[in-house]
Amino acid sequence: MKRHLFWSCGTAIMLSLAAPLCLAAKPWSGYWWPLSTGELLFGYTSGMSPFEKYDQATYGYSPGPAYSQSYNNGFNYSRRAESWSGLCNGWAAAAIMEPEPTRPINVGSVNFRVGDQKGLLSEAWYRTSGDGWFVGKRYKGYNDGSFEDLYPGQLLDLLNKYVNNGIPIILDFSADEEVWNYPVYSFDLACSGGPRRTNDCRLTVVAANDNVRPDVVGIVKITKTYTFRAETDGNGDVISSSAYWTGYSVSSHPDFAWYPGSRPVLRNSGLKYPLW
Repeated sequence: MKRHLFWSCGTAIMLSLAAPLCLAAKPWSGYWWPLSTGELLFGYTSGMSPFEKYDQATYGYSPGPAYSQSYNNGFNYSRRAESWSGLCNGWAAAAIMEPEPTRPINVGSVNFRVGDQKGLLSEAWYRTSGDGWFVGKRYKGYNDGSFEDLYPGQLLDLLNKYVNNGIPIILDFSADEEVWNYPVYSFDLACSGGPRRTNDCRLTVVAANDNVRPDVVGIVKITKTYTFRAETDGNGDVISSSAYWTGYSVSSHPDFAWYPGSRPVLRNSGLKYPLW
């Protein structure tokens, strides 16, 4: 399978020094809610936590079913959690699939801050229906043969197919055991060389960041740059099977890419969807 070495947004173009930035619909930034601190259960400000507020608004008392299900099953807090473990996957899915909460809302007598709403949406989208897609395989350690299972050619194909057409995709930025999901909404590709050559390429992806305050509104971006090398044929088209990571990207490249299913699958039976 072949593809052009350089892309414009939505169309392939011939070789040049760089490709223009390609933009998809922008997801929103939100907090990643680490399991080691449990702020969805215990609060990120003074007063009631997001789960306590949800129970009060839904069931009329707090703590109630949503809080109990979360706490008893270790969904949102664990003293043994890895330092990187949290709700980045739920946030990334919600940031693509849900309109951004931009202001506090009242549900009955309970006031939900922006962070309360984003946190509960992140929990709701922790699992999704099976009509999404997933490319690659999570790397789980040294005995796992999937460390290099998302190759440059696959990633470029996904960016061209989705981001070029206004649809963000989610990438795990970390190739090792840790998982850091980010919704990518733009990318920039630049390569050297020309037809019938081996070309050095730099791919920069831009995503919404989750290392923010829970109540943040809008998008705080994070960028990640990867390098790879690929051969081209006489027309200047990349021979995708020849593309391979280079430099630092050999050990630090996306582990997998995915897009959520069309609806959340709630793991917490105390929650309802829509949430309010």
